[in-house]
Amino acid sequence: DLVNDLLSVSRIDQGKVRNDPESVNVSQIITKVSQEVGILAKKDNITITFNTKSKSPHLIIDPRRFQEVLENLLTNAIHYSHPNSTVNITAESDNKYLIISIQDSGVGISDNDQKNIFTRFFRAANAVTKNPEGSGLGLYVVKSYVDAWGGKITVSSTENVGTTITIYLPLERR
Repeated sequence: DLVNDLLSVSRIDQGKVRNDPESVNVSQIITKVSQEVGILAKKDNITITFNTKSKSPHLIIDPRRFQEVLENLLTNAIHYSHPNSTVNITAESDNKYLIISIQDSGVGISDNDQKNIFTRFFRAANAVTKNPEGSGLGLYVVKSYVDAWGGKITVSSTENVGTTITIYLPLERR
C-alpha cells in the first residue's frame, strides 16, 4: 500500500496521472471494493453496508483510479472504526453530482485536524495511536483524484463518534 501511495503521489506531483475514463457501474465497483476490503473488516467484526438511492448509477471515470479512491476511503474507515461496528456507504445523485458517502463509527478526527487531513503525510494524533503504520498519503491521493475529476470532497467528524467522508463527482464530464 505504501509503495502504491508513493507512486501515486509521484505521478500526481509530476502531472503524469494516467486517466482512462470509461462508463462504469458505480454500484458494481463499490460492491467489488467492499468485498475486497471485507477481509480487513472481519478481523474486528466490522460490517460494511451499501445503499444506493439511484438505480444503477453510472459515471464516465477512470475505473482504476475510482477503485483506488474507494479502497483508500474504505480501508481508512475500517482501520479507524471501533470493533463490532458498521461502515456505511451510500450513493445518490442530484442534478449535478453523484454523491458517495462513507461513514464509520470510529475514533473520529478533531476539529483542528480536519483542516489538514488531505495534506500529504498528515496524520491526526489519534489516528497514529490507533494505526501506527499509516503513511498519511491516502487522503492526499483521494483528494487529488477527486479534484482532477472536477469533484469535491468533504469531511464531517466527531472525536470518538465517527467520521463521514463524502465525495461529489460530476455527472457530466468536463
